[in-house]
Amino acid sequence: MTPQSGGRNRLSVEIHNPQRIGKLTKFFGEEPPLLRNFLKKLGYEKLSPKFEKEKVTMLELPYLDEERLTQLGIPMGPRTRILWEVQQLKQRGMSPTPETVSVSS
Repeated sequence: MTPQSGGRNRLSVEIHNPQRIGKLTKFFGEEPPLLRNFLKKLGYEKLSPKFEKEKVTMLELPYLDEERLTQLGIPMGPRTRILWEVQQLKQRGMSPTPETVSVSS
């Protein structure tokens, strides 16, 4: 899937849903692997440890800018794509949620 494949993008659904996060937290433990799933959907799952080391989750991701992603050691290509995907969610009034990071094809 390309970033501009028209219509609906599987990386977008509803605004942050605390109840859904709560259910996933009960299932997965303290921190559900939402960021890992988001990165996997983009093809960047191997970068997950860099985020996990700094305790960056899906809740913090929308607040990261290019400089902070650079500080995390994220290469330019993935950094650009991650920022673009988060920006698209923000423009639609959405944030990364369990629904937006679904890895089902």
